Amino acid sequence: MVTKIEGILISKMAYQERHIIGKILLRNGQTLNCLFYGGKGGGRYKKGTVLELGNMLQIELQVSGRGNNSGLHRAKEWKRMWSHLKIRGEYRAFYLMCLYFELILKLAPEASLDGDYDLHNEEHEGLFRILSNALVYLDSNIPGKDIATINQLGVFLGKILIVLGIYPRIDNCVLSGISLDQVQSMILMPEHGGMADKMSVNDGKNIDCTLLRKFLKMVWVTPYKNIENNLIISKNHVDELFSFFCYQFQFERRFFKSINVVL
Repeated sequence: MVTKIEGILISKMAYQERHIIGKILLRNGQTLNCLFYGGKGGGRYKKGTVLELGNMLQIELQVSGRGNNSGLHRAKEWKRMWSHLKIRGEYRAFYLMCLYFELILKLAPEASLDGDYDLHNEEHEGLFRILSNALVYLDSNIPGKDIATINQLGVFLGKILIVLGIYPRIDNCVLSGISLDQVQSMILMPEHGGMADKMSVNDGKNIDCTLLRKFLKMVWVTPYKNIENNLIISKNHVDELFSFFCYQFQFERRFFKSINVVL
């Protein structure tokens, strides 16, 4: 059984008076439920806690002689490896972080540390990499306006779609096959997996996604740490991208409590 793990705390709930049950996103992109006795801090010596959402933790698990059938592992010791400094102080950033976690919770599979579990399995590693990069970037680029928050969500969604292998097709029209470089106005069509010439679709309700295409090109080639906010897209554009994401997995918007706060 694996006894030492590292990961990001993406969900937590109180258990009894002083304990916490947390969900950890491991480095391999899987999640683990962990019980932290005394994790809330306080008590006689008024101890603080490092169990804040978004913190990177190193955890030593309690070794048990019995198999763990509940899926809940006990933390013996834990320490903080990284923590954000500014996110909690800005409500836009905090809600955006919470939305990141909601998205990851829908995508990351649960881990089992028993038997032949392999911490080096990289099948889902991209989820951890994108989330950790997004948190560092968010803490270093605290949004002071709603549009900045929306832009960061657009980058995160784009990076997640790359990792999952379902990035929108943005080179050619998904209906006619012609190069989108020759098209003046285009729309995003989730049911076809990419963008199409707006003139090919008789629906005046569709949003022009020409700027969104330019944004997605930038996200595709630019590492997270080098992202700059000089290409601003609208709330409607990010809403289109979020709808594209939900369509691919048949998620409903109501599954994500923070989306209406951010968008």
